[in-house]
Amino acid sequence: MTDSAQNPQLKDIAQRLAHDYIRERREGIRLADELLKAGQYRDELRAMLDTLLAKELYNNVKEDAQKALNDDAARNAPSPHVGQPANIFGVRCANGHVTYYDKTRVCNDKSKVVREQKQGSKTMRIFSLKCDECPEMTDVEVDCEGQI
Repeated sequence: MTDSAQNPQLKDIAQRLAHDYIRERREGIRLADELLKAGQYRDELRAMLDTLLAKELYNNVKEDAQKALNDDAARNAPSPHVGQPANIFGVRCANGHVTYYDKTRVCNDKSKVVREQKQGSKTMRIFSLKCDECPEMTDVEVDCEGQI
């Protein structure tokens, strides 16, 4: 395997993402997205895009980078239907990260309940759940019937 610091594709993308011109940064994002779609250099490219997001001033460039990261996360998220029990559910935070929770644990943790609401004959609970990758908290409606 070639050292990623020596890879000309990664070097080109890194230079474009750090370029003064917006069009070059956007082209760097497009090229990074192509490699992510091909499943190449995922860790390196995600790190580059995360760094760009942290420093970028222009919203259109930030949105492009965030979309590339979100699309990659969606492509690489484990399917809840393959080898996972029905009580596992995923939650996407405001920053685009997906965290998976076990309904049997969430429903029994009363400390995270924000509120309860009736929906017909069911009582839905709203939980405030923390993302595994950032400090973001997300309110999520969960049907705890049969879990408590």
